Amino acid sequence: RTLTEAKALQVAAMRDARDAQINGTFTWDGSTFDADQVSQTRLLGLRVEASDPANALKTWGWRLADNSWRSLSATDALGVWAALTAHIEAAFGAFAAREAAINAATTAAEVDGVTW
Repeated sequence: RTLTEAKALQVAAMRDARDAQINGTFTWDGSTFDADQVSQTRLLGLRVEASDPANALKTWGWRLADNSWRSLSATDALGVWAALTAHIEAAFGAFAAREAAINAATTAAEVDGVTW
């Protein structure tokens, strides 16, 4: 394989690893939350609801990754959303660093040495 092919394959592998990390789980305040696409959409809805001043005293029951339940206040819900966005940002940051290392590599062995 050429260096160009090796780079393309390794970037694709890093993209897959990034997406797996993003769609896995994240932790907020000692609780582990699902972060798959459906959960992200639901958490966005929760964030919108929690941002409404009319819901300032409301609580929501939320099923965690281990199938237990946690009650979330509006403040909690905003904290969960912040943790999710930080989780996603961290995965993209890690991917960007690895992509840069792959692109800077001058041999296939260097490319192969970039792992998640």
